[in-house]
Amino acid sequence: MYLCDDGHYEGMKFVRNCPACNLAKKISDQEDEKIRVIIDEFQTKKLEQALAERKAVRRPDKEKLQIYLVAVFGIEAPEMKTPKGKAAWEKIDAELEELNMRLGPIVEAL
Repeated sequence: MYLCDDGHYEGMKFVRNCPACNLAKKISDQEDEKIRVIIDEFQTKKLEQALAERKAVRRPDKEKLQIYLVAVFGIEAPEMKTPKGKAAWEKIDAELEELNMRLGPIVEAL
């Protein structure tokens, strides 16, 4: 296959002063760049697809844990009658709230 009317072969060294060779090289470089972009887009798409698939696999576990935490922390607080009972409940409630704040991000990370 010839690159130009002067008979320069594709496998031969590019001839600088040949306008047809210059154009062919420019076109070849542009095609190479287009191919690189297509490959990059394909690889990015495959990576995004793999990440989405992994996330989808984890979704049922995440949903189960979210439901569990809602059930555990959604229990209605008992009504305390005595000052000591109320003070104890305030401490327990504060600890439960702190625990809930630590567990939430663990589940969200799934």
